[in-house]
Amino acid sequence: MAISIEEKLYTIEEVAEKLRVTPAAVRARLILRPREIPPSILIGRRRLFPESRYREWLATLVDSPAGIAVEKERVGRPRAR
Repeated sequence: MAISIEEKLYTIEEVAEKLRVTPAAVRARLILRPREIPPSILIGRRRLFPESRYREWLATLVDSPAGIAVEKERVGRPRAR
C-alpha cells in the first residue's frame, strides 16, 4: 500500500497517547513484540506511523477475538500447587 504525501504521520508520542501507554512502552514493543504495535516507517532517525496503516492495524484488532492480548509461554520451573 502506497503512502500519500498528504497523509498524516503519527509520532511515537501520538501513538502512545492513542493507545494509552507510555512512549517507552511503544518503543519497547517495536523491538520486543512488533506484532503488538502498528506498522511504521523510519524517516531519518524518526519513527513515524502512517494514519492509514494505524487504522488498518486497529481494525484487525477489533475484528480479532483476542485483540492484542497474546498468551505468553511460561518459562522456568512450574509452580507447586
